[in-house]
Amino acid sequence: MGFRSALPRRRVDEMRMQLVPAQQLTVMTDGVLEARDPSGELFGFARTAAISAQTADQIAKAAERFGQEDDITVLTLTFAGAEVVNA
Repeated sequence: MGFRSALPRRRVDEMRMQLVPAQQLTVMTDGVLEARDPSGELFGFARTAAISAQTADQIAKAAERFGQEDDITVLTLTFAGAEVVNA
């Protein structure tokens, strides 16, 4: 018995990239970008880009301190490379 979603099917765009060993990829939900300070200012793209090299935990905490209202998920992947996997 399989799971069937009641949600309508949506087209999802696909993007491919190739990482070199030790290179990181960080992805996050809109909860980071859309965090608002007490005056209503968004955390936004510029602040997010400025901290994008930090750890996932540091990024999430920065948005929380700024004024997070939505859920936040931040995931950082580091490509180990074949030589590490086969060691």
